[in-house]
Amino acid sequence: EIQGVVNVVFSVGASGKYSGDASFNFSGDIPPRYRSAFKAAITTALQGYTCQANSQLKQEFGFKMDSGS
Repeated sequence: EIQGVVNVVFSVGASGKYSGDASFNFSGDIPPRYRSAFKAAITTALQGYTCQANSQLKQEFGFKMDSGS
């Protein structure tokens, strides 16, 4: 079981949409080999957000992956 928290600080532009600028802070529980997949999932989620224009925001994402057994 892989689980952990990723704290993301990101910017939105004048349109209120994610600008592509983000800083990712992974908890120690998330192995490095999973981080790129988690980062991609977070980026996809951020692209769906509409926020206050020209802002810098922080969001916490929790992940839990079961082994499937």
